[in-house]
Amino acid sequence: MFSSVCATNGGVGTSIVRFVLGIVFFAHGAQLMLGWFGGYELQGSIQFFSGMLHIPLAFAFLGISAEFLGGWLSSQVSQPGWPQLASPSTCWLRCSWSTGNSDSL
Repeated sequence: MFSSVCATNGGVGTSIVRFVLGIVFFAHGAQLMLGWFGGYELQGSIQFFSGMLHIPLAFAFLGISAEFLGGWLSSQVSQPGWPQLASPSTCWLRCSWSTGNSDSL
């Protein structure tokens, strides 16, 4: 089921859109989590989410983490014939999802 959810048509246009949106989400996540681009780092972002928006701390952390890590992972384009833009963590995720074993490395 997981492979059917993540399946794409393999077009170049889809890869470009995925890469660009991944960079945008990563940049905004880095602003919230790391303080890059004029952000307030993780502590300040969580205080804003919980204080002004009344979001519980755990959900604020999960949202910031999802934007930061999801943007990074979605910018890792993998198309046939393209160079593999993978890091050790991306390879570990692929191995653990394909085998169902998180201790595959």
